[in-house]
Amino acid sequence: MDELSLHIDVTDDTIVIFKIGGKPKPADVHDVLSSIRDEYLRWDAPRSVIFDLTELQYGGAEVRRILADWRKKNALLLRSSVYSGAYVISSAIVRGMLTAVGWVFRPPISRVAAVDTVANALVTVRAWEAERATPVQPSR
Repeated sequence: MDELSLHIDVTDDTIVIFKIGGKPKPADVHDVLSSIRDEYLRWDAPRSVIFDLTELQYGGAEVRRILADWRKKNALLLRSSVYSGAYVISSAIVRGMLTAVGWVFRPPISRVAAVDTVANALVTVRAWEAERATPVQPSR
């Protein structure tokens, strides 16, 4: 798979999976990020997101810059739309690329995990969603 692709799977009212694969080219990365932004704008409450990047290839320095700039530009949207996130990454070089993006601009999300499978990502974000749904009991 050479062309960059995005598939959005709304698993329920609280979790959305973004599956991104292929070889990122700058113009395609802008299109994918625009689609992700449009999805975030549709939400009426924060959700947990899973980015399945198991089929994503390394994109290079320009793609890293585009991702970091997008995070900065959309920081308020990220903060208001995303409760928690998990990244599913099988490639060490893609993991390194995202780590470098995080050094430039850390996402304004308090709960983020990197895991090895979508199933593990679902377990992780569902646990966080359960915590969010459970009312905190006042201490006495």
